[in-house]
Amino acid sequence: MDKTLDNRKTLIKFFIIIAIAVAFKMIVHPAYDLTPAGVTYLAIFLGTVLCWIFVGSAWPTLLSMAALLMTGTLPIGTIGATGWGSMLVMSLICSMVVASKLQEFGVLRYIARWMISRKIVHGRPFVFAAVWSLAIFAVVGLSGGHVIAYLLFIPLAHDVCAEIGVKKGEKFYLMFILLTLWTGIIAESVFPFCSMTDLTGLGILAGMNLPMSTVQYLVRSIVPGIIVPVLISQLVIRFMLKPDTSLFDNYDDAAKRAELKQETICTEGKIAITFFLLWILFGGLLPGLSALGAISAWASSVGIAGFNFFMVGVLCIIQVKGEPIVSAKDAAKVPWTIIIFMSGIMTFSATIGSEDFGIVPTVTKLLFPIATKLSLPAVIIVGAIVVTVLSNFISNTVTCVIGISVFIPLILQMGASNSLAYSVGTMIIMLCSAACLTPSATVGTPMIMGPEASMKEMFKYSLAFIIGDLVLITLLYSTVIPQIMG
Repeated sequence: MDKTLDNRKTLIKFFIIIAIAVAFKMIVHPAYDLTPAGVTYLAIFLGTVLCWIFVGSAWPTLLSMAALLMTGTLPIGTIGATGWGSMLVMSLICSMVVASKLQEFGVLRYIARWMISRKIVHGRPFVFAAVWSLAIFAVVGLSGGHVIAYLLFIPLAHDVCAEIGVKKGEKFYLMFILLTLWTGIIAESVFPFCSMTDLTGLGILAGMNLPMSTVQYLVRSIVPGIIVPVLISQLVIRFMLKPDTSLFDNYDDAAKRAELKQETICTEGKIAITFFLLWILFGGLLPGLSALGAISAWASSVGIAGFNFFMVGVLCIIQVKGEPIVSAKDAAKVPWTIIIFMSGIMTFSATIGSEDFGIVPTVTKLLFPIATKLSLPAVIIVGAIVVTVLSNFISNTVTCVIGISVFIPLILQMGASNSLAYSVGTMIIMLCSAACLTPSATVGTPMIMGPEASMKEMFKYSLAFIIGDLVLITLLYSTVIPQIMG
């Protein structure tokens, strides 16, 4: 009976959302550069986002793709190429397969027990939380993406909590989930080498005669990008979430260190983790090492997806005890609801900025006259708020395009120095990635929001994190950073 009632409530929400989307389509008319197709697109997108928040992820995504096709808004080739056929989605499936094998072979459990048994974190749960965040920064920096970090740290969080007896749903468990989500998105904004949002922002700045190399961006982003989110996450976790840390405090780390000395990782696990690390090295690290010249250029052309496919292919060939490390049937075990959702995210992210819809130039034209009536400091603050809000609901990359296209020319017209323009550009790029309120916020968010914790459980903590990040990042990049960088 309860399940029937829940299904009925879900359907009621769904039909209400459909009514909202239809009303939007009827009320909103083409204006500025917004085309009739753009209005239809926005109506479908609005309904899809509301469904993701209040209904679910998988079947609403399928219906939204069907709506785009049936209304003639997008052709099937575009949806196929940007969604199911995108390199990220295909690569993600391979990554999930290998990550599941790392868990199956006990590699992640061994790493989790090693991490939690270090003397430095004994009886210090919040020190462990800070170390957890810094470890995610390191993985994102090497691999070039928060999705890869999530593939490792979500099962690691499971194993850490299982080791000390914490169950899913408890606040201590939620602490790891929140830290993984927050740190992953911020870390990707810090390291520009494989982040589409970062690279797009840098490309737009270069087109405005404000060229900034990835290294120059990294110099501006890395210190604030590490200190600020770690500080804010610690404050939110300690004073808002307030998890029960008694099981962690009472954990016998000395006994576990002695136990680990007697254990070894199985052969299959050693092979799998070796190839996983090589994948991160070649796919994530080499493309950013421009000093390597042709090698770096080759690695960039192959991409992390190419190395990913190679890794999985080789692991399908290698056999231990007559069984391959990875087999094709392992693909059936991945969480397909996440894959379906991500394919939808990729389609909307790749198409929302299309000239056929006129959405981006229309938003730009709406924002520009409002911003011109403000003072320079007020424009910077408004710009920071606008990109933070937009990036929680639409593509980070599209938000970055809008933010830099509107606010950088405006502050230059108002007399801002190039140093301030560089800093505000960096600020916009970073804030565009700090989105975690809704499942559609970033590509990796659906790996956490839903499977690990509900939006309701996470919302107030993520909102506090975003507000804190917005305030400190804006303050630093509008005052301190321009003075330091000159």
